[in-house]
Amino acid sequence: MADLTRLTNGCRLTYREDANEPVAWTMPIRREPYETTGDNLPPFFAGLLPEGRRLEAIRTRYRIAADDLFTLLVATGGNTIGDVSVSPDEHAPQNTDPIKISKFSDVNLSEIYREILGDRPESTSVAGVVEKFSASLSVPVVGRRPTQQHILKFEPAEYPGLLQNEHFFMEFARAGGFPTARTQLVEDAVGTRAILVERFDRTKLDKIHTEDLCQLLGRYPQDKYKISVREVVQLIKKVSAAPEADIVQFLAIYLFQHLIGNADFHAKNLSLWVRDSGWGIAPLYDVLSTWPYRKQLPVQRAVMKLDGKDDRFRWSDFEAFLAREVPNPMGSMQLLRRRLAKIIQRADRLAPYPEVAEEFRHRLDSLNG
Repeated sequence: MADLTRLTNGCRLTYREDANEPVAWTMPIRREPYETTGDNLPPFFAGLLPEGRRLEAIRTRYRIAADDLFTLLVATGGNTIGDVSVSPDEHAPQNTDPIKISKFSDVNLSEIYREILGDRPESTSVAGVVEKFSASLSVPVVGRRPTQQHILKFEPAEYPGLLQNEHFFMEFARAGGFPTARTQLVEDAVGTRAILVERFDRTKLDKIHTEDLCQLLGRYPQDKYKISVREVVQLIKKVSAAPEADIVQFLAIYLFQHLIGNADFHAKNLSLWVRDSGWGIAPLYDVLSTWPYRKQLPVQRAVMKLDGKDDRFRWSDFEAFLAREVPNPMGSMQLLRRRLAKIIQRADRLAPYPEVAEEFRHRLDSLNG
């Protein structure tokens, strides 16, 4: 479809004559090549790279310089999130086969963890390891059938209970009506636990084009904490097939993350995907509450600011915002309240996390003024 070529100071993307689908939203099909200087990958491709310990393991194994993004992509680009893959020339190192696990009770997750970081760290690229939880590790796995594709997440020793936390709040989000990637807690032969996340970007027959907010905005991953609510809404207006509905959905997600005390909801933790009707908001992933870890992560405010605010939100803040951004602000505000009502009605489910439940009520009281 397209050729990505290294240059002396950057790289060039050139569409082939038979290309019929763009590689990325920010790079529509055209005759003229796209050239990137300085950082040697466009933001879209940089967003496909792994993060955290996976990235360090790949760099160490192949002795790749920290700023050599091109070589990192060649080593990891065969099985990325979405439908874009990078096929290297025959001399480039690459092993993109996912790990095969038919039965967790027959494996030792600690051995797999060491294998990923040592013997085969190049296995595939999965962006999204939370920067503040940089000890965590995510890898793709398949079950008995190739169509059973998941992401396996290992628990960082620094944050005990993080996997149960994510599984719980992913389920809570689904109970509140948000489409989410399905999760499952698994246990190996010696009692070590991990979380299995179903890949929403895969079907039995196909891959689904998916881009996170950084990729869609043409921003590098290091900017994920610098993007505002307004920037996301402006993007949705340009990209979405149903912009007003998706703006309400995004604001509902934003408010939900605030209410459960997730201070790490950044621009790489939300994606849009392409379905038959066009672009829309993809299922949620990486949903958790950072509130139980507030002593280790003292900043517990939203990383995406709404009109300069990152805490103590009121409904009036969203009314004022929608009045400027959508054609039918009153209708959108009513829909936003209804979207959150379903979550609020299920707040009793937070009983296993009493501190989060208390903070949820406090933030809800603030919202109501």
